[in-house]
Amino acid sequence: MPRLATLPADSEALLAAISNGIEAAYGDGFEMPGRQYLNPGTLIAWDEPQLTIAVIRIAPGQPGQQDAQSILPSMLNWSVTWGLLWLFEIPALTDSGTPETATLDAAGQSYVDYMTTMFSVAVAQRINGLLTPALAGNVSIGPITSVGPEGAMSGIALQIEASLL
Repeated sequence: MPRLATLPADSEALLAAISNGIEAAYGDGFEMPGRQYLNPGTLIAWDEPQLTIAVIRIAPGQPGQQDAQSILPSMLNWSVTWGLLWLFEIPALTDSGTPETATLDAAGQSYVDYMTTMFSVAVAQRINGLLTPALAGNVSIGPITSVGPEGAMSGIALQIEASLL
């Protein structure tokens, strides 16, 4: 289980596990963004493709169930919530005009594929115990949501919660 003292390292291990899993799912020739980091907050600059992780909150309760009915069990159990954000370039209005419908549709198809792959990688690695050794306890994966677009960038946000020791 993650610990407060190792939370930065556990966060970076989780980021690497998701990134490596997505790259492996797509195989040779597919590269995740080179800019990957533990974000000091939940907002980022939408200036280039990137994959980030942020500690969103530390709260009483089990993963996926922070709002317990009784104060005692929730005070005995704590969990951490991470937010992963994958930003990538999409076709956008430029000086040369609006992208063709077929170009926008292809980008949409890729977007949905990226979303399902990111979620599938998180679930598969959790089931196989590969997500990170630090996440040996209870883990909740999801939701996964669309973010953007902002200019020529769009993204996918995935939430993962784990028991905190």
